[in-house]
Amino acid sequence: MHKIHGTYCAALTPLNTDYSINKELFLE
Repeated sequence: MHKIHGTYCAALTPLNTDYSINKELFLE
């Protein structure tokens, strides 16, 4: 269970980073 959760978080990290960058560009 913990291993699956770790993989899930690792897969979402790039998405969260891209979302933050896109949000900053949108606000500018």
